[in-house]
Amino acid sequence: MKPVILTTADIIDIPRGSGLVAKVEYAKQITAAGGVAMGASSVPQAAEYAAFADALLLTDGPIIHTSRYGDYDRGMGGPRNIDTQRDDLDIALCKAFMAAGKPILGIGRGAQIINVCLGGTVNANLRPAMIIDGKVSDRKMGERIFINEPLKRLNHALGNHTVQVTGSSLLADGEQLVNSYHANAVGKLADSLKVTATAIDGTVEAFESVDKPWFGVQWHPEHAYMDYKPDTALFEKFVELAKPFAAEPRPRTKCAAIAVNGGGALDPMFEERGWIMSRTYLNAVYAGGGLAVLTIDEDTADEYAELADGLIMTGAFSWVPRPAVALKGSAEAGSHRTEMDRRLFFGFKDREKPIYGICLGERMMNLYSGGSLSFYFKADIHNEHMMSEHYCKADKGSLLNKLFGDEFLINSRHNNRVERVAEGFKVTARASHDDTIEAIEHETLPSRAHPWRPARSPSGS
Repeated sequence: MKPVILTTADIIDIPRGSGLVAKVEYAKQITAAGGVAMGASSVPQAAEYAAFADALLLTDGPIIHTSRYGDYDRGMGGPRNIDTQRDDLDIALCKAFMAAGKPILGIGRGAQIINVCLGGTVNANLRPAMIIDGKVSDRKMGERIFINEPLKRLNHALGNHTVQVTGSSLLADGEQLVNSYHANAVGKLADSLKVTATAIDGTVEAFESVDKPWFGVQWHPEHAYMDYKPDTALFEKFVELAKPFAAEPRPRTKCAAIAVNGGGALDPMFEERGWIMSRTYLNAVYAGGGLAVLTIDEDTADEYAELADGLIMTGAFSWVPRPAVALKGSAEAGSHRTEMDRRLFFGFKDREKPIYGICLGERMMNLYSGGSLSFYFKADIHNEHMMSEHYCKADKGSLLNKLFGDEFLINSRHNNRVERVAEGFKVTARASHDDTIEAIEHETLPSRAHPWRPARSPSGS
């Protein structure tokens, strides 16, 4: 079995709550190295994630709040790019994997999280450098030193520069070119860590534990920029460290692992391809006693079906960090979402594992099984089914009837509907006012679906 590498994601605000945006570049490097990347979402279940997965990748993201490393007096100096929810999740996961003795790799912010969890601090005011008449000038202290490197190799905030590597388990010794995207870095290094790479100005660029498989790099080894190419060897060595843990038999947790797909997105930092998952789904899985694991790379869809106990195919959803990249986001989203959904559906179906389709997920389940859809059907029947509420009639003997009775209120969120039900499926609910199919389930397999959003309560219900 390939090792499972759990990854963290950005938390962003969306209508009706928040979402997680997982960056695909991390997952692609893990896949190429022979691992399976899956995302995490729940702070209270950190220990369950550490039992389920074989290693942890702490990804980059917003600034860590100064209170996390004991600086309560200085504060953040006004509004900053911080996210205390992300701090909670990353720190909980990091400590859980440390307690389990499993490999951890921190990138950018992730490296700083490892250091903070072990008692270190963050340099939250990394001094910027600039070129003046061929010299480097620190804008705060006015210091000048002579150096031959161009500006792009000296500015930590944006560009490339060299680092000197010594005694690393993941990196080759000697001078290496890295990319650089940070205003913060490791401050006081935790006693149990050792420096393995520094920049020319002394900034700690990589470290590792003296006796545990825990590593941090300040740059982005997954991301190409200017002259820098992704460091595939680093990911290969990290995934190799996770393989002994992957040999342990599964399952390792009492929680059912539920794979949750998502919609296309661009990540907030590099605006490259990602996946967004609404936390309403993820919170609902947690409330039901399951462990939500996020699907990130369509190339490992079959591995997701092997590892997880069930699948939720979610509704249509996408996200971009700013309007100017909306066109790029839509171009990235469609084909990848279709391919991910198709591979996931057949992977879980062939293994006869439970599949739960919601909104778009319902329609895809029906199409993949040989059914058909009616597009923008409300123009024909003159009844609104998008952003509205109505009653449904449940078929006698169905699960919906047992749960909600003969008639129940739903939120309606669909412009398209199931027209011809696929062979092997049956209708279990219809709209009370126009007989639109509102729920289907398979006659022999544990698969059911409907177009409304059960994680969102309709008003008055």
